[in-house]
Amino acid sequence: MLDHARNLNDPPEPEHGPEADLRAVSASAGPAPIDPETARELLPYFRNAKALAPPTAAQQAGRTVLARVNGVSERYDEWRLAASRWFDSLDLAPDLAENIGSRRWFRGLGTMVGLGVVALALWPDLTPLEARPAMPHGDAVTSELRSQMILPLALGADSGRRMGPTQAVIPLKSAPERPQIQMMVTLTPGDSFAAMLRRAGVAADDIDRAAALVDQALPLGEIASGTQMDVLLGRRPAPGQPRPLDSLAFRARFDL
Repeated sequence: MLDHARNLNDPPEPEHGPEADLRAVSASAGPAPIDPETARELLPYFRNAKALAPPTAAQQAGRTVLARVNGVSERYDEWRLAASRWFDSLDLAPDLAENIGSRRWFRGLGTMVGLGVVALALWPDLTPLEARPAMPHGDAVTSELRSQMILPLALGADSGRRMGPTQAVIPLKSAPERPQIQMMVTLTPGDSFAAMLRRAGVAADDIDRAAALVDQALPLGEIASGTQMDVLLGRRPAPGQPRPLDSLAFRARFDL
């Protein structure tokens, strides 16, 4: 009895033999295949299940886009038909030989005049054709070309670009002056000798002294208009003071 109880409590021992091997192979092979007849009977059920299944997100988006496109096409067809009926009812080009003076006749006359005005507005220009320039024009190109040219001597003969001051520029308290300034002045008609020197920047004392020296050789009133004089001004004695007259040379007459 004890041996029988021990045999019941122990786990079953593995079976051996051909039958055990067949059962193991059938269990590992999976479920048995369905015969063709049964598959044909189940095919309608699978088809109905696919048709009755809820649509996926992609299918729902496609249906929405298709509905919108169909709605737009239907509205376009309605608008096209309405526009066609409206243009058919206008009668913009009636026969002007019929019902002269009626509203329909004046409408046709207005159409003819309007088309004529449009034709005249589109009349081509008879000016000669201009070839495309080899170099494009514009404000930037003009400014660049202007910076490369040389101005006349009367305008300073400048050339190149003028650069603006940078942070490296230091303002000077006082700019140094040249020790001497040489110039040529001309006695204009109706002008006087003293006024000419005063405009040149000569001090009043030097003007009186020069006038006295010139008057010893030739009266100042006899100096002809257009006489050119070489004036040489010296260094200023003090800032803001006029320059002294270093020399004055001119030829008033050929015999002098």
